[in-house]
Amino acid sequence: MFKLDHAVDELVKAWSNLDDVDRAVRIEQILDAGMSRRALARTLGCSENLIRHLRIAADATDEEKQQAGQGELSTRQLVAIVLARRKEQEKTQQQLAAQEAATTIVNWLLSELGSARAEQTLDDANRMLAAAENAGKLPKDRAPKGMSLDGIIARCRPKDLLDDKGGTHDGEIPGARYDLWLYRWEYYAFPDKEVRHEAYRLAKSQLEKHAWVPPFARKPQGSAQ
Repeated sequence: MFKLDHAVDELVKAWSNLDDVDRAVRIEQILDAGMSRRALARTLGCSENLIRHLRIAADATDEEKQQAGQGELSTRQLVAIVLARRKEQEKTQQQLAAQEAATTIVNWLLSELGSARAEQTLDDANRMLAAAENAGKLPKDRAPKGMSLDGIIARCRPKDLLDDKGGTHDGEIPGARYDLWLYRWEYYAFPDKEVRHEAYRLAKSQLEKHAWVPPFARKPQGSAQ
């Protein structure tokens, strides 16, 4: 069983005799056990920034730690490698999230409006998002924690898209109401701005491909229907 107080005492005693990799490993254990960086820095008599960097270094691979221990990598280089890898992983995760968001948006548009109005609605909704973002007028709240995507979409539906009993309205509804609906639920469903922006680009591309008809498949003008 890991004993936090004992681990801190042992680190204090051994601090001056440890290299940065060994310090990083011990710091990771102590911080993960619940001690704050500030408290640990105060106990060790070093800066909180050093503790932060060593905690980052602890996430290096075993091979990278071995290279650092052999003097082939400095601690600063080790930290830079870990941060670069985190950034790349975050970028990959954002791209995957954007692809999933784009597919969700396209499926919703085609289901609600069909291909004829889908692209225009997408463009108009995202112009609304961009205008609100530039004016600092985006909603300040977020979707309730744990709310499903279907729940978010239903909650954001404009009232005039519902009949008196709360069901889907069957009458002719101005396209602008769908613009507003998409603008609302897209914002709440995908709170990460970068994900939203990339999702729009990908959704736009998907809709353009969906609407494109190969020349050989087009009917000549004046041909029978």
